[in-house]
Amino acid sequence: MSPSFFFYDLETSGLNPKDARIMQFAGLFTDLDLKTFSDPFNLLLKLTTDTLPEPQAILTTGIIPQKSLTEGISDVDFLNIFNREILNPGIIFAGYNSIRFDDEFMRYLLYRNFYDPYEWQWKDGRSRWDLLDVFRLIRALRPEGVNWPFSVDGKPTNRLELLTKQNGINHIDAHDALSDVSALIAMTRLVRDRQPEMFDVLLNLRKKSEVEKLIKLNEAIIYTSGSFSSEFLHTTAVLPLVMTKSGVVVYDLRADPRPFLAMTGPELLVAMTFVKEDNRLRLPIKELRFNRCPALWPDRQILENADVQDRIKLTPKLVSDNRQKILNTQPFITNLAEAWAIKTSSFFHQTSLIDNPMAVDGLLYDGFISEQDKSKCVSIHHLPAERLSQLTGQFEDPRLNTLLPLFKARNFPESLTKSEREAWSGFCASKLLSGKNRSKLNLYFREIERLQSLKTLSTDRQKIVSDLKRYGDFVRDTVKTKKSNG
Repeated sequence: MSPSFFFYDLETSGLNPKDARIMQFAGLFTDLDLKTFSDPFNLLLKLTTDTLPEPQAILTTGIIPQKSLTEGISDVDFLNIFNREILNPGIIFAGYNSIRFDDEFMRYLLYRNFYDPYEWQWKDGRSRWDLLDVFRLIRALRPEGVNWPFSVDGKPTNRLELLTKQNGINHIDAHDALSDVSALIAMTRLVRDRQPEMFDVLLNLRKKSEVEKLIKLNEAIIYTSGSFSSEFLHTTAVLPLVMTKSGVVVYDLRADPRPFLAMTGPELLVAMTFVKEDNRLRLPIKELRFNRCPALWPDRQILENADVQDRIKLTPKLVSDNRQKILNTQPFITNLAEAWAIKTSSFFHQTSLIDNPMAVDGLLYDGFISEQDKSKCVSIHHLPAERLSQLTGQFEDPRLNTLLPLFKARNFPESLTKSEREAWSGFCASKLLSGKNRSKLNLYFREIERLQSLKTLSTDRQKIVSDLKRYGDFVRDTVKTKKSNG
């Protein structure tokens, strides 16, 4: 198969991929000229009894849990389709805010179902690309030819449904995954046609090796990221200072570095730890990760353009002056490296499955799976459901041993033995009922009550809330019945 894009989008039961689940997956293949050549993929996935959706998420998507149960397929059935029909060599997976959101949900889904959570985006020449920062950078530097929207408060926004509206692109059902995919492809064509040079440069930066070529320590580069304020169109000039395992720590040259230059490593560590309620000055750094398709522009001469300066409120002189202040204070860079090393080492920890087996769904990043365990994971997908229990306790990784009965219960509930059904019932009850007043089930119903009390909900949204109440009743009755029977 020739290299191609696969534009995809998800609708989910919530925002946190550790706890929430994919409810809709949609995607379309296009060639490299952005012409579609496949039928659309548009699939609903079933919610399982151990997962309660976030009511606000359902109000956004309109996909009620009852629909997922009657029309959806299991995670395993979806991943069979994904591996067989989508995961072709040379694909560029493309989305909108996909690196921070959709890709993470896909990784957790693959992990929970005994697939490698990473290789789908790099093996056999595959790669990924996120259009959100691409659009942001083009808006900041070369906006000509595209109508860029503003929110009701007058602030610049890049919400897809507003972009399409401003540019006359059909986008009837925003927050339906397939509608969003079609709209994104149309917007991508428009941006590519209006700014082909910038589009091609940014497309090339989906490759880690190309990003590495652009990054030079102590040399400023233009960088667009959601970490930077929308007031400046999310764009600034940064100075790469400290190499890391996955990229480089950069300093935002918009900010005067003098308050930080004399700080020790421990003082810088405090300054880089942001607390919303704290008024202390925050060190303006972030990690630029090479494998996350960063939106970079190597030619700083574009800052000589008066319109660019006006849009992002940055001048070449400010960039040069702040860069020189840092380079003239060499201990600052050494101390920053020390502080970053301490910060990142404290972030990695192993969660105890013995103390909290319910945490296993969220432990994707607690270590890589060994090659020996990977081979056993492959065998799982060739075993009849009734024989899955033969692998109980056979993995080196305790996460996989804990996941195995959950994998079976979620995907093959009809194959559970009496003892397995009791174990699954106990897991669901513990997950949803523990915590008394703060249990997941109580918090769910509390949110439903709050929404029902609102007088501003439309008739359609009131119906969704009523459907969510009925679903909560169904889950509560199911879990309590299972608990008493168990």
